Amino acid sequence: MQVQFQPKQIAGGLKADVRRPSVEGHTWEFTCVVNPADEVLRLTFEGAKQIPAGFEAFLVDEETETAFDLRSNNRLEFAIKNLTEKKFKLLAGNKSYVTEQAREVELYPQSYVLLQNFPNPFNPATQIIYSLPEAGMVDLSVYNIHGQLVARLVNELQSAGSHAVVWQARGAGSGVYWIRLQAGKATVMKKCLLIK
Repeated sequence: MQVQFQPKQIAGGLKADVRRPSVEGHTWEFTCVVNPADEVLRLTFEGAKQIPAGFEAFLVDEETETAFDLRSNNRLEFAIKNLTEKKFKLLAGNKSYVTEQAREVELYPQSYVLLQNFPNPFNPATQIIYSLPEAGMVDLSVYNIHGQLVARLVNELQSAGSHAVVWQARGAGSGVYWIRLQAGKATVMKKCLLIK
């Protein structure tokens, strides 16, 4: 598996890690050193979909304690404004190994969850994480306090698991907004604050 970073990593640090195959699995802990002026960190995991049958691969965001299934979601975005680093754990192995290494982090969501966006308040980008217990049609939208649609961030069929989206709110004015997740028979809302 290969990880690609955008924006590019600052020179130095880990370039490659080659290990012997394991029957159970492997864990990699890594930190992305980022420029505090950057707004979004994009990670692409090439080859994640070719992991052998019986193995799983999850990226754990150590800050939010959220796990992303890389076999179904190999491109991820994270809001990083004002951060200097972002810590992750990459788990690859059989189900029992990955579950044991994840510890308290829920790998397989049991309900529809919309986490509070981060950062909040924010300017101009914020990360929205949500979890789906089953595959289905997902509508993730942002509304102003008058109930008017401001942005439709997701409107597609998605796999079960955790998903992350970054809302770039450059065109929106300062104020309170509502993030609404509609999936299956569930509707979940969170309030957020944009300060310019």
